[in-house]
Amino acid sequence: ENYFDENELITVQNDMYLKTAYLGEFKMNYGAAIRLSEKSGLRFYTFVDTDAIQSLKNASIEYSLGTLIGLKNRLGSNDLCFETNQYDSSGKLVYSTVPYNASAFYKDNTGFEGVVGSIVNISDNNITKKFVGRGYIKLTLGSETKNIYASYADDDINNNARSISYVSFRFKNNNYGGLDLSDEHLALVNKWASYMDPYVSDTW
Repeated sequence: ENYFDENELITVQNDMYLKTAYLGEFKMNYGAAIRLSEKSGLRFYTFVDTDAIQSLKNASIEYSLGTLIGLKNRLGSNDLCFETNQYDSSGKLVYSTVPYNASAFYKDNTGFEGVVGSIVNISDNNITKKFVGRGYIKLTLGSETKNIYASYADDDINNNARSISYVSFRFKNNNYGGLDLSDEHLALVNKWASYMDPYVSDTW
C-alpha cells in the first residue's frame, strides 16, 4: 500500500486498486486569537474543507487532525512539521502536537469552521515570544502514513507567528472584542498586554 500525490506519475506493473480522496482547501487562518477558559492562552485556527473529511471517510482512509505549535525562535529556518526535530540541540522543546479530539469541527460566529489548537499556561518568560501554529492531517492506510500540512496564511509562516502579549494588546485595544470578561480573565489579558510596547509597529 502506497500513497501517491496529485499529478504524480504511477507505473502500473500489476493489477492495482486505487483509493482516491479529495483534500480541498486546507489553510491557516491569519494570525492567532486569545483562548479564555479554565486554561487560557493562544489559539490557532485551521480551515478544513468538510467535503475533504467526507472524502476520506468514503475511501475508508483513517485520519487524525491536529495542530503543531512551536516557538518561532527555536524553529529558526526550519519549517513547522513532523519532519523537523521536536527538540533542539540543547534538548529544549521546539514544538508540541495538539491533537483535535472533538467529534465535530469548531465553529464560531465569524463563519470559521475547522480545527483549533491552543497553547495554554504560557510562562512569564514566554509572554513576548512568538509561537507558530500549523494544522495537520495524518493519513493512515495499512502500514503507510502520510502527513498533510495546512498552508500558512498567504503562504508565509510569519503570518501565523504571534506572541500572547501582542494578541492581548490588540484584543484589549479592540474593547476586549466586546466581551464581558470575568475579573480573572480581564486581569490576565491586561497582564499579558502590559508586556507589549504601546508604540510597536503593526507589521507582524
